[in-house]
Amino acid sequence: MKAMLMYPPSIHSKNVVRDLLYGCWCKGKRIASASFPPTTLLYVATVLEQNDHEVVLLDSQAEGITLDAVKDRVAKEAPDAIVIPTSTTTYREDAQTLREIKEQFKVTTFAYGPHATFRPLDALSVEGVDYLVQREPEYIMRDVLTLTEKGENFNHVKGLAYRHNGSPVINEPAPWIDPLDELPIPDRKWIYNYIYFNPLVKKLQWTTALTSRGCPARCNFCTSPFFYGNTLRYRSAESIVTEMEYLQKLGYKEVFYRDETFTANRRRVEEMCR
Repeated sequence: MKAMLMYPPSIHSKNVVRDLLYGCWCKGKRIASASFPPTTLLYVATVLEQNDHEVVLLDSQAEGITLDAVKDRVAKEAPDAIVIPTSTTTYREDAQTLREIKEQFKVTTFAYGPHATFRPLDALSVEGVDYLVQREPEYIMRDVLTLTEKGENFNHVKGLAYRHNGSPVINEPAPWIDPLDELPIPDRKWIYNYIYFNPLVKKLQWTTALTSRGCPARCNFCTSPFFYGNTLRYRSAESIVTEMEYLQKLGYKEVFYRDETFTANRRRVEEMCR
C-alpha cells in the first residue's frame, strides 16, 4: 500500500498548528510564526515503512505550497490513502481540502488528532474524511493498511470511527502503546531539508523529539492526559540516547523535547543525563 502522510495547506494562515503537541504558547510577530516538525507524522511514516508500506510525506506548510500544488503532488504520487493530522480549529478546512482531493482522485482519507478523538460525531458530520483515527495513530494505521493490502475489511480495527449507511460507527479505543520502546525512532529523512522555526532554539539545525506520553494531571484546559492517558509511559534512557546519537550523525545540533511532563520522574531524567 502507498500512503501519503500530509500536513495540509491553509488559506487562512502561513502557520497553523494541528498537532496535539508542539503548539506555540506565545503571541507576537516573530514568536507566533513558530513552526514545528510534524513528529507524530514521522512516527506513523516510520511504522508504516517498517511494515513494508510505501510512504510519501508532504508538509505543505513547510514548503509553502497551495492546494493546487498539493493536488499536483497527489497526481504524481498516486497514493492509496492520505493521512492527515487535524485539530478542532482546522477540521472543517482540512475536511474541505480532502473533499476536493477526493473529487479528483480515488483515495481513502484518514484524519487523526484531538478533534477526531474528542468530537467524532461532529467530525463525521463533515464530508471529506472517510475514517477518523482516535488517540495514538501509529499501530491503527499500520493495521488498516496491512489488512487492506491483504484484501480484508478493516472496519473492525480498534480506534477507528467511520460512517456506515450514513450512520456513525465508533469502535472501542485501541490499547495504549506500551512500552514506548516498541515504537521505532522516527526517521527524519522525510523532513531533513524542511526549515522550521522555534524562538527557543539557539543552534540550527534542530528538531523535536518525545521521551514519554501521558500525564497524571487532569487540568481542565488540556487534552493531552485524555489523548495519551493519565499514566506516564516512558521511553528508556538507552532509546533516548540512541536517538540523540542518530540525530547528531544527521547534523542536528539541538533537540527540543516537548513531553507534557518531562521532569515528572527525576530518576529517569538523571539516568538520561548520566
